[in-house]
Amino acid sequence: MPQAYYGQNDPVSARSVPFCSRFVPDLHYLNGMSKVRVDILDRVLKAISKKTGLMPSMKNLNAISEQIPGVSDNYLYKKIHSQISKKKTSEFIGLRTDQLNCVAQFLGYEDFRSLSSALERKDDPQLFSLVGNYYSYVRRNAEKLTVLRSPVTIWKANDGIFWFELKGPSQAFTGEIKKRHGCLFILIESKGGKAFFHVYKIGERASPAVLQGTFSGVSTAFDPIGGRAVLIRAEQPYTSLVNASLDGNTLKKSRIAGEKQLKAYFEEYLNNNVSPNRASAFDIADLE
Repeated sequence: MPQAYYGQNDPVSARSVPFCSRFVPDLHYLNGMSKVRVDILDRVLKAISKKTGLMPSMKNLNAISEQIPGVSDNYLYKKIHSQISKKKTSEFIGLRTDQLNCVAQFLGYEDFRSLSSALERKDDPQLFSLVGNYYSYVRRNAEKLTVLRSPVTIWKANDGIFWFELKGPSQAFTGEIKKRHGCLFILIESKGGKAFFHVYKIGERASPAVLQGTFSGVSTAFDPIGGRAVLIRAEQPYTSLVNASLDGNTLKKSRIAGEKQLKAYFEEYLNNNVSPNRASAFDIADLE
């Protein structure tokens, strides 16, 4: 799981930096050069200052340049700081793409294109309000009432993408959150290849305590299944949240916020779960 949490940790996190060679041209740009807007380069220097804790003085920028493989010892000050100080924020400066990529990798990005996209991306305040921890609830696909509870966390990564992770009993499922037409669409996948698709209604509400939606996926026998899903915000740390299989009596006596109401919500099997007929011949007879 990505480690950068906007609002909790610094948005530009340090991580191991891959080797960066000045002799690797970026073929997407003419002659290995990129034209970068001055205000973007100013944000790059601010991100570097925030990561290192150093003010962008000549001495500090030269010292930081020495830590970046693939650029000269005075690159940040001579090629960026000095150049942008002479221009308007809307003007452009031409710089070698491979060296810009080295700077981006120093900040934890794959390349400068990813870094500049993250710096230009505007936060969606509604998605940002979702950052935090939750319990996910779905009804087991069986006649007898059993509600499956799973820990969920939502965070914003370095590149500005919002992520959703659901921790199952044996594996975790992670996916990008996409918002369209007042709904959240989330395809979550495990490293083992299993996947589920969740859709939640959010409308224009910020910081919702409860989200209702649907899920679809496959059972443990890899048969298609679907049903209603509920997300309830939790105040505890993600690592403190635990998986559980809850029967009706357990839900009725629960002291966890919202779980008593879930008994009535998930009570009726046909209102909560759907699955196709068992397929054998894969023809019209399977529908009977």
